[in-house]
Amino acid sequence: MVRFIFTIIFAQIICLCAESQVSNIDNGMLLEASFNVDTIFMEDSLKLHLLFKNTSNTVLDLYPEGIIGLVHNHKEFITYDTPQRITYKLHDFSNTKKVFSLNPGDEYQYDFDILANSNFFYEGENTVLVYYHFFDEPNKRKCKKREPKLSLWSTPINIIIRKQ
Repeated sequence: MVRFIFTIIFAQIICLCAESQVSNIDNGMLLEASFNVDTIFMEDSLKLHLLFKNTSNTVLDLYPEGIIGLVHNHKEFITYDTPQRITYKLHDFSNTKKVFSLNPGDEYQYDFDILANSNFFYEGENTVLVYYHFFDEPNKRKCKKREPKLSLWSTPINIIIRKQ
């Protein structure tokens, strides 16, 4: 009996983990990210391309200037030697004034210039994820913690950083 209960709990955990890893579509919006190069020298600049796709059957509003950043995708736990290595912030607030309506199947591309410096990147292979969070109201310190109106994560992307 204990073995049966353990098997059921184990199966539920596996299903929950698989669901959270498979889909990065939230409310019919898909986020894809890529760099313009595969390899770059430390302290050089590169471009990050973000592509938002409406995968639903309805018209969706996209606020491209949400909170956007890069985080490392490590399989094992690592310690960060500086706070800047935790996240590379590209856009730090939600702008509710810039909005685009995307019809089903429409795409919107947003590009960022990034400096490959040692504040965030490591020498060698870096696997990173891009996150996008949109809050429809400005964040106030006294407010309760809120969930974003739209939260998207890209699939992992790789870049190799070489020493100059």
